[in-house]
Amino acid sequence: MVESISLKSVKKRIFAISDDANDMYIVLKDKNDIPLNIEDKTPRIKVYDNNRLVLDKELEVIDSENGIC
Repeated sequence: MVESISLKSVKKRIFAISDDANDMYIVLKDKNDIPLNIEDKTPRIKVYDNNRLVLDKELEVIDSENGIC
């Protein structure tokens, strides 16, 4: 079962882009630039797969003061 997390309850989280060879991901990091872990895994959203765009939409910022998207 995949654990879910509510971004409204997470303070000072920011999205960051990470590059893994030819793939690119959006990951959640805290204010100290440490990746958020759930069950020892970092949730990520794939943007590029082998240099091919797979995510083509804007992420809505719902709380710009706390950096939550």
